[in-house]
Amino acid sequence: MADLDRPKTGRARRQTERLLNLLIALRSVSGWIDRDVLRQTIEDYRDKDDAAFDRMFNRDKKALRDLGIEISTTDWSDPFTGESAYGYRISDEDYLLPPIDLGPEDIALLAAAVDVVRSSAVSGAALAAVNKLRGQAAQPAASLDTDAAFDLRSVDDRYAEVMEYVADRRPMRFQYRKPGSAPQRREVVGFCLLTRGEKTYVVGYDLNRRAQRAFRLSRIVGRIASLDDSLRSAVPADFTVDPRAVGESAHPAEVSQKAVLRLVPGKGRPLRHRGAETADGTYEVPFADLQSFAEELLGYGDSVSVLAPPELREAHRKLAQLTLESLIALVDGNRAHV
Repeated sequence: MADLDRPKTGRARRQTERLLNLLIALRSVSGWIDRDVLRQTIEDYRDKDDAAFDRMFNRDKKALRDLGIEISTTDWSDPFTGESAYGYRISDEDYLLPPIDLGPEDIALLAAAVDVVRSSAVSGAALAAVNKLRGQAAQPAASLDTDAAFDLRSVDDRYAEVMEYVADRRPMRFQYRKPGSAPQRREVVGFCLLTRGEKTYVVGYDLNRRAQRAFRLSRIVGRIASLDDSLRSAVPADFTVDPRAVGESAHPAEVSQKAVLRLVPGKGRPLRHRGAETADGTYEVPFADLQSFAEELLGYGDSVSVLAPPELREAHRKLAQLTLESLIALVDGNRAHV
């Protein structure tokens, strides 16, 4: 397996070295550097024909821009040939960051954000970034309760994948399973990722329903596929995400009922924070909509038992039964196609 991976590792290292050489060349000139000079200066460019060089050079420029490094371009007439020549450079304005003024609470919040993504594919880069920024500020504020603000189990395996779609505003398609029902196709332009207790949602514009929708990452079934970029134009120009419309805590003014729940020790931290512990060790948790709260409780699995009210207990039981039946039907269907 190591032998199979070695060529990929070698190509990645070579590309990194080429990008670094390109960056140094574009930063080291006081004026402009000609593309032909670049071609002769950087080893990987020298043995390429015109078409291959153009493709590689354009990919490398895009890679630097994706890293946030802008490349300035100019052109002029070559006095010897009469043809147009092109020059490039990376100026201080395009490359250097302004002074970063972060206080203790700013650093603490960034550290809390790193905790949220610690188990995802972006954890290494996030941790390195925070370590660099720590040198710009005082120690994090000890009074900030980051443990109460975030539950570290909230990050789904899909976090990094979905975040790439959100960052680029790329339309995506996936199968989404709501409790008690079969998976259904969703087509979405994601705008942000939100964490509510132990749950993480992608929030954006649903292209079919033409409205804001939130989708819990753990309920996405199968792979996520890209849609045509032209579908971005279907999102209204004035569309903005309202985070208050996501999660049970979105409508505190409507809370009118209380559930009595028994929680497994160490589980259901968001429910513990929202509720109050009683003398017998159960928790009274306020809720607004019975069906929505029953669906939320289903996500905790056997970590929660509903004791009251009876209507909530029955709704929770029915959802669990429907989910079990759907899973059995799915497994039987897969076996039939084997």
